[in-house]
Amino acid sequence: MKKDIKIVVSGILGILGLVAWIYPIIGILVALLGILISKNILKHENNNIAKMGFWLSVVCLILTLINSAVGAYMGYKGMIS
Repeated sequence: MKKDIKIVVSGILGILGLVAWIYPIIGILVALLGILISKNILKHENNNIAKMGFWLSVVCLILTLINSAVGAYMGYKGMIS
């Protein structure tokens, strides 16, 4: 991919991650992909959109892990049918 497309994709994945954390399987994939693409861009140049995509993806990953842990706990306790 071209560098400009990767920059835009990293920003879009960061924003998309804010919605995707609700479904943990999708949230983890979106977050990890966003982090990998953003880190690759940030190694070579300093770009604000890539920084935004990186930090939003990190937030998405944290929210996804919290959502997964709460869901697993609720399933273990029988709160989810």
